[in-house]
Amino acid sequence: MKSLDILNTIENITEKTKTNYHNLLKRLDKKEFRFPLGKKENDSYVNDFLNENYPKIQSRLDLLNIVIKLRGQAGLEVEKLKKLRSEYTKQRNLNNIDDIKELKKELLSYEDFENKLDEAFNKKQYIKYIINYLMLIYGVRNQDLDLIIGPATDDDKNYLTIKPGKILYTRNQYKTANTYGKQTHEITDTKFIKAVKALNKELGEDKKLFNNKQIANDIKKYQINKHSESDIFKLIIDHYYHKEDTEAINKLSESRGTSISTIKSFYNINSKKPIIREL
Repeated sequence: MKSLDILNTIENITEKTKTNYHNLLKRLDKKEFRFPLGKKENDSYVNDFLNENYPKIQSRLDLLNIVIKLRGQAGLEVEKLKKLRSEYTKQRNLNNIDDIKELKKELLSYEDFENKLDEAFNKKQYIKYIINYLMLIYGVRNQDLDLIIGPATDDDKNYLTIKPGKILYTRNQYKTANTYGKQTHEITDTKFIKAVKALNKELGEDKKLFNNKQIANDIKKYQINKHSESDIFKLIIDHYYHKEDTEAINKLSESRGTSISTIKSFYNINSKKPIIREL
């Protein structure tokens, strides 16, 4: 059976995930990769091929994952390939530490970001205030900010619902919704309530904050100091790391919908290289 045929047998994945898998297979096909679908895993060949053709460790990991996924789907052994994936993951994590250390020099502090947030509110830049507030308080991603102001009537959309003395922030559609489920946050911050009510009037009949399918492009217009959602999450984690507030970091893990291990690997700008470690 060919790799594409195996891919088409995978159930319970989103169209976005399936498209991503197709794109990974195309990348491998373009380089004339010989997909190991026999009894042998050919981990040495896979490793040599990926190292020769893909200098970025994340690319090698992504492509190795599709090999493991399809062999597993076909009922073939993947133990050696999983061991190779562990080695790649260690290398990726070490590289991330170096990248994040450089980024730390450019990030605003939590307090400076709050001040910039207040500036946006005072200038009545309500969309800018609202989306950056949600990223700062809940650590959410761009997709989580594809919002409608109004009652939460559709299980596939995200809402800001105005209630007496509060705003309900409801997320049905976000990156890890299949794992973490629907999330609803009750926001009683008076500035945030005022901003949402003011924006509700400004929007008129169309209550969507953004109408562009490429929401990341829209959000760029409203970034504080060009800080992406990933940058903001790093500065939040840095803030609570120095406060030694483990409970707050665990709450952010839940609200963002990401594991503590992922936070440690990708978002802790205080990470240090483990000197005593397996190589």
